[in-house]
Amino acid sequence: SVDYITGNDLTLESQQLQAQARVELLNGDQAEFEVENSAEVLDEEFEVTDDVLVPTGSYRFSTMRASYELGSRHRATGRLSASRGGFYGGTRTEARYRGRIELTANLSLEPTVALNWIDLPQESLTLRLFGGRTTWTITPRMQSSALVQFNSQDGALSSSLRFRWEYRPGSELFFVYTDGRDTVG
Repeated sequence: SVDYITGNDLTLESQQLQAQARVELLNGDQAEFEVENSAEVLDEEFEVTDDVLVPTGSYRFSTMRASYELGSRHRATGRLSASRGGFYGGTRTEARYRGRIELTANLSLEPTVALNWIDLPQESLTLRLFGGRTTWTITPRMQSSALVQFNSQDGALSSSLRFRWEYRPGSELFFVYTDGRDTVG
């Protein structure tokens, strides 16, 4: 795939060239490999964290990704991926897992972990995201879920509780509670 985005004056703003290969195994699992070549022109500084800014300018970088996804035939499914490549004058390495575990026909867990190691000329960073979602299907028309997530970039611990009830076909009622906490300050 090719994306080439310009401004009104036809100067390059963003470019992405991507090649991908996917293999589907007989058991439903999939392996995927991807190579991406990107160009970005920043008119403004880009904030990676509160302390680290990427200066304006033109950046070109390439990234390689590999992932493996467990198919729906497994009781525990999920996608494990890793990538490495350039990142605004430096490098970024990422490891990520997002899964789903069926505890019963009505109860599931969805763990998420994302780790990023970023090396820039200004600083080296490690960013972490940990989370989990629990979903309980009470009836086919009634469901509740809870999400808890921690983001190391800003030290935020967030949670969300959601209840969904389809009281008649096409009509739904939602109750949602969301909370965010600063664990740093």
